[in-house]
Amino acid sequence: MDRRTWVFLTIVAVFIGAKAYAQQPQRPPAIQLFVTDMHCKHCAKKIASKLYTVRGVASVTTNVASGQALITPASGQQVSPKKLWESVESIKFTPTKLVTPQAVFHQKPAT
Repeated sequence: MDRRTWVFLTIVAVFIGAKAYAQQPQRPPAIQLFVTDMHCKHCAKKIASKLYTVRGVASVTTNVASGQALITPASGQQVSPKKLWESVESIKFTPTKLVTPQAVFHQKPAT
């Protein structure tokens, strides 16, 4: 293969790769939920399991050290801040702060 062909094929490959990357669906912004009484891995697992029951939740990651759950909505889905807050309350934990792309809540959201 001569140099000209190699350069042409490289440019085509880069263009195809860039186009495929640009067409990938964008991840929705994550939601942070802070829980004061998340003390151990068992607590974190219980909270995450309950958060997965909320409609539109794609993934949940918990961090015991920071007392935080990071919630990623499913692509194209809206997650109710109120439902997230209530799901944690329903298993006797205390949410203290909820950070969404739209607002920050220090008490249970209205919707």
